[in-house]
Amino acid sequence: MTLPDFADLGGQQKQRVVDAVFDKVSRRYDVGNELISFGLHRVWRSHLIESVGFRPEHDVLDIACGTGDVTFAAAPRVRSVIGTDNNPHMLRLAEQKRPAGMRNVSFVEADAASLPFPEAKFDRVTICYATRGLPALDRVMAECFRVLKPGGELWILDFARPPWPAVDVAWRGTLYTWGAVVGTILHGDPRTYMYIPASLAHYQGQRVLDVTLRAVGFAPTEVFETTLALMAYNRAVKPG
Repeated sequence: MTLPDFADLGGQQKQRVVDAVFDKVSRRYDVGNELISFGLHRVWRSHLIESVGFRPEHDVLDIACGTGDVTFAAAPRVRSVIGTDNNPHMLRLAEQKRPAGMRNVSFVEADAASLPFPEAKFDRVTICYATRGLPALDRVMAECFRVLKPGGELWILDFARPPWPAVDVAWRGTLYTWGAVVGTILHGDPRTYMYIPASLAHYQGQRVLDVTLRAVGFAPTEVFETTLALMAYNRAVKPG
């Protein structure tokens, strides 16, 4: 059995596929990230944290926070940080990882396309490894715009679409093959991590995401690519 074609799924169907995958991998999510990325996810994430420009007076929102790696990394640098995810299993694991004495972090189960926060609440919003699987990308970006303060910034880190077709095909092929190996090792099922290349195959990439960000009102916007354009950072500023 293979994953359904993401291009043929509606928003709710896509969300159910994503939820089922993360329910299955939640207990070994961190180990899976380590193996899938050969440990490089820590380098990419650390670069994000250093680039965002967190300040002690900032209030931060970390969307699709998973088990809280970015949430907890941001916390010592800011006044407060809220991590949201629509998967309760992930949020429970995040709570279990909370460092002792870290009181400026909270977690909220929430749909990224309908955030339960008032307008202009946050100085920074971060999203890591989630944009390619979002069922309503334009609505989520509009919500990010809404909850940011004027002058606030959205930072996104995700798998990229390399501009060279041969590299793009080879990259997704590697994710299929290595994902099958890791899925078999960790979960006894080679299909477990097929979601990553399946979602990436129909993700239009960091440059189209940049266009979407500008369309909802962000300006200026920037795209930074790394590791042969296999990963990308999108930065977008809310005018103000």
